[in-house]
Amino acid sequence: MQISELKINQISYEQLKNLGNFQNEKISVSVILSEGQDPKEATDAIREWVALQLNVRSSIQELNQQKRYLEGEIKRLNSELNVIQFRMKKIADYVSAQDLKKELLKLVEQK
Repeated sequence: MQISELKINQISYEQLKNLGNFQNEKISVSVILSEGQDPKEATDAIREWVALQLNVRSSIQELNQQKRYLEGEIKRLNSELNVIQFRMKKIADYVSAQDLKKELLKLVEQK
């Protein structure tokens, strides 16, 4: 008996992906074929779907790592911005005080 003589009504597929750090992720899919559905086409479709799911998971993990890094950068830059704003305020206060001294001297000289 050849495979072409058999009636395939269900297909299962699973894939294991190494995530690193001794971790794995496995996705399994089983489908029941509709009458007249080509088993090869169904197999190709579920393989593609499983691969997409595993890649989406990897992409999400990478994006979360980037997000944590960028959040740290934002905190660092906000801290630097606060220091710069404090220094600018001190400079503005100093300049303002100097202008007041000049105005006072002008008033004294006028009298």
